[in-house]
Amino acid sequence: MVGRADIIAVLSTLVTSDDFLLMLNLPPVREIQNMPHFAALRHRDYRRMWAANMFSGGAMWTFIVASAWLVLERSDSSGWVGIIAFSGMIPFLIVSPVAGLMADRLDRRKLAIATFASSGVVTTLAAALTIAGILELWHLAALAFANGVFRAT
Repeated sequence: MVGRADIIAVLSTLVTSDDFLLMLNLPPVREIQNMPHFAALRHRDYRRMWAANMFSGGAMWTFIVASAWLVLERSDSSGWVGIIAFSGMIPFLIVSPVAGLMADRLDRRKLAIATFASSGVVTTLAAALTIAGILELWHLAALAFANGVFRAT
């Protein structure tokens, strides 16, 4: 009878064998083991893109959580929270196909810079309206939609 340990031994041998990795179009084990873990960070453009993505992702989730919290605090309605969340997510269905075409035809670096900057403007506008005390729920729905458009791109 074949035990669990026998199966694990066979699978681990298979997965770490060079033949299996070559079949998957991967480099041999000895090459993988010698690869530095953060080699991509040696490239200046990659570091900049990584930092921009980290900052943008943090800003995006801060906007999503803060807007949901603000809506719940102002309206005391989970329905409005859902409307704001839906406003921010529906652009992914609408804009993504067009954004894919744009990404194929335009300079991706310039497109990324434009979308990051535009998303930053929308978030700054939301903050300014909130600080001024004139932010309405429909403003936030429109800003969430605009931010969703830039995130989908």
